[in-house]
Amino acid sequence: MVRSPAGPCQGRRKKLSDAGRWWAGAGRQVEDARAEDAKALGIAPPEAPQEPESFAIWPEHWPALELFLGLRTQWRIVAGMAGARYQGLDYPALYGHPRYARLEPDEQVERLEQLQQIEIGALEGLNAE
Repeated sequence: MVRSPAGPCQGRRKKLSDAGRWWAGAGRQVEDARAEDAKALGIAPPEAPQEPESFAIWPEHWPALELFLGLRTQWRIVAGMAGARYQGLDYPALYGHPRYARLEPDEQVERLEQLQQIEIGALEGLNAE
């Protein structure tokens, strides 16, 4: 994943959940609506997209992504007759992580919200069948 220049305020949560999906492998299948957009605008459709090698992250999301990657081995998994399912991150591991524990309380709330958005996308990708 690479940093991208600051973008518009819209779609911040979607961008974070898309990053989680991309990390989990399902993000490489993010819907490409360029052909429909080109048709609606009456312009020539773009060439077939190539599989992305990177996923752009807005600068304000970079600390949340670094924290998520620091917790990438801290998943709660339930295994049963139907197979294994990822439930989510192990939050006690988050609370003790130095990148989280050193933050001011207000920053912790914001970082937790960002982390949960990444987690949502990652769970969709990890539990995809």
